[in-house]
Amino acid sequence: MYGLLGTSLKSRFVFLAIPDHGEPPELKDLKRLLNCSEVNLYKADGYYKDSFSEVEWLLHFQKRGISHEDSWCIGERFFSHVVKLGPRCEWNSMAELRYSQQIVIRLELDEQRLRSLGRLLQGIRKLRSQLAHGVKAQGAVVRAIDDLKKVDLLRNVNLIPSQADIDAIFELFGEFERQQYDLEIESWIALARFELSLPITQVPMHSSLGLA
Repeated sequence: MYGLLGTSLKSRFVFLAIPDHGEPPELKDLKRLLNCSEVNLYKADGYYKDSFSEVEWLLHFQKRGISHEDSWCIGERFFSHVVKLGPRCEWNSMAELRYSQQIVIRLELDEQRLRSLGRLLQGIRKLRSQLAHGVKAQGAVVRAIDDLKKVDLLRNVNLIPSQADIDAIFELFGEFERQQYDLEIESWIALARFELSLPITQVPMHSSLGLA
């Protein structure tokens, strides 16, 4: 997403998930709601789709967990549109209310956060490769033992590991590492997420309790 930052040191993005049958956002409506002309609207699967792939994967791992089974490509999309706010543009309560059901996440990104996201995803990719290798190795051990059981004239068959022995070897394989990356994902999101500039509702200091 470096290219989308442009000349700004940092930019704010709002990721929206509009269902297939839903009404997509209009740029003119966003500008009106935000009372700001410095707004850009992108389709997640459009020209800049590669720019959003790292955020897509971040949400994928947050919601689906880290597994060796997923191929390193985006199979499902967690957002359909991305709103980029200009430096003098704030995501206000009106826009929040208008798109409250479609907002997936709001992120404030700069080069440092994008670099840290890249490192995080690279580490997860390495872990997934290690998990896949472990699963493959476990299958190879099982097949080798099955072949060993078919060998004639063995005298110490009681020394052949059982399925329970193999399961014990691979018990909790990679679980600690997955949990650590789950924490890193949540930590990255917590640091990058931005809140509203204004509350959605403002309650007067003196309510209807009869206080003057």
